[in-house]
Amino acid sequence: MGYHRGRKSVFFGAAVRGVALVGVALLAGSCSTGSRRFPAVDGSTGDGATGDGAAVQCGNGVLEAGEECDDGNLLNGDGCSPQCQLELCDSTTCFTGCCDATGVCVDGVADTACGVGGVACDNCASSGYMCYQQECVNSDCSPGEQMDCGFCGLRSCQADGTYGDCEGQGVCLPDTIDIVDTCGNCGQLVRTCDQTCQYGAETCTGEGVCEAGTIETAGECGNCGQDQRMCSPQCLWDSWLCVGEGTCPGTGGDCCDGACTDILTDPDHCGGCNAPCGAGELCCNGDCADTQTDPDHCGGCVSPCNANQQCCSGSCSTYTCITGGSTPWTFNTPPTDIDWPDPPTCPAGSYTVGVLTQRHWDHKRLYGICVVGAQAGTILTCTGDPGVCTPAACPAGTASVGIFVDRSGALPDEQQRICVGLASGGSLNECDGPIGNNTCVPAACAAGDVSIGIVHDHDTAASLTHNIRVCVSPICPPPCP
Repeated sequence: MGYHRGRKSVFFGAAVRGVALVGVALLAGSCSTGSRRFPAVDGSTGDGATGDGAAVQCGNGVLEAGEECDDGNLLNGDGCSPQCQLELCDSTTCFTGCCDATGVCVDGVADTACGVGGVACDNCASSGYMCYQQECVNSDCSPGEQMDCGFCGLRSCQADGTYGDCEGQGVCLPDTIDIVDTCGNCGQLVRTCDQTCQYGAETCTGEGVCEAGTIETAGECGNCGQDQRMCSPQCLWDSWLCVGEGTCPGTGGDCCDGACTDILTDPDHCGGCNAPCGAGELCCNGDCADTQTDPDHCGGCVSPCNANQQCCSGSCSTYTCITGGSTPWTFNTPPTDIDWPDPPTCPAGSYTVGVLTQRHWDHKRLYGICVVGAQAGTILTCTGDPGVCTPAACPAGTASVGIFVDRSGALPDEQQRICVGLASGGSLNECDGPIGNNTCVPAACAAGDVSIGIVHDHDTAASLTHNIRVCVSPICPPPCP
């Protein structure tokens, strides 16, 4: 390629295209496009900032400390350098034409302000000259010659010996990079200009490893503390720190599963870490309690029932237990022993279970079975020796204390089952002595059983007197209704 300055022909050829272009983004007729661009994607911002949020950021359109200008981009040759310092437009920064007095590149053919620093050159456009590399040059040319006019464009010499319009221009300068948007974790969405002066696909670059401001937790540390780290404004993890360590407050405070826990009230850590209560239970002073049935925590923690109450369905209800009894008796003697005497009467406040019959060797006797605190009872009888008959089983709600046998000698035995409720059972403790002698003492009732009293049976055939202690095994407290 060549052009004429006067009569001297000067050829630029590859030298014109060899002007340093990398890092400069220009459009035909203008040094600035309004887009922000930077020469390389390496984590820097073009102004010395390192992305730590503290340095001045050149190219953000905001005039900050140390900046002479900030035009919102990082381009050379538009009057404001990539370091945000004022610059003069010359042939190295505006190779497609001239810069006007405001520092903006203008088309070389139509330029009216050619000269270093925008000095006017009146005859540049009007006398067959054109502006090339900031100088007015003769626009004469030989047909077929071509001149580089930037962005992969060319001017071709026409048949009349002058250069025509710039044609075939792209949209960008090869190897320049355009920031489109932010992306990812502190990343930038960029596109790179290829060798045909066209932008390639957009890619995300410079991403960090985390989202700024997020917190990540790890295991326990210290006294109920937790390791944490925060993602910095640069989308990089800060160092691990132990957060929340210290002594747990409260009398029951303990550190369970990384959290301060009151082991006196927490049902998942009742009395100690990882000691859960059962379904429906509460943690009351460090002990698991079923508040539906626990008399010490009836309906809620520390809600005790009275001594004669039980907890039923979360409410205290008064109950009665078997606490004692008596065996009053009546008898008749000859000649009135043909008939039975009137039955004895139980003392006030006791429950009459029933009456035992006993045919004495010289008279008939009746024993009343009186129980204090009993709620039900009966006496079931069958006539015949043991093995010949057996009294029926006790009805529901009562339990068999034992079978008292009335032995007459001359007549069949009378077997009489004593049933008492609420009781789980009992016993008849017997001792023997000579007939007519009631001095032997039956054995005491078993631990927990209640003695009702002593009845006697006179076995005439064996010439023995049986002293029998009636023992009842009470259910206390009774089941809830």
